[in-house]
Amino acid sequence: LQSLTAPDEMYAIVTVLGQKMRGQGFKANTEAEKFCYGSLNEVSRSFAGVVMQLDDELREVVCIFYLVLRALDTIEDDMRITIDDKRPQLLDFYKKLDLDEYSLSGIGFGHEALLLENH
Repeated sequence: LQSLTAPDEMYAIVTVLGQKMRGQGFKANTEAEKFCYGSLNEVSRSFAGVVMQLDDELREVVCIFYLVLRALDTIEDDMRITIDDKRPQLLDFYKKLDLDEYSLSGIGFGHEALLLENH
C-alpha cells in the first residue's frame, strides 16, 4: 500500500503491468519456437516473463541467446563431468549449433538436460 503514496512507484507498477499484458497474446508458430519458448519458461520462469515483453524480433534473438548460454552453463556446472571432458564440449559448442543431429545426453538435470538432449 505504500506504493500508492509514491507517484514514481505507481508509474513503475502500471508500466510493468502494461508490459505484462503485451506478452500475453504471443503464440509460437513453429515447432522450433514452441521448443525454445517452452524451454525458456521451464529453465527460467522469471527471465521468460521479461523476454515475452520484448518485440517479436528482439524476443526471438534474446530467447535463443539465453538458451545457448544456459546450455553452456549446464555443461560447466555439471560436477559429474571432468574438466578434460567439459573443455572440448565448451570450446566447440558454437560449431555444433547448426547441426540438427547434435545433442548431448547425460549432462545436467531436469529441463536443462532436456535442453541439451533436444537441441
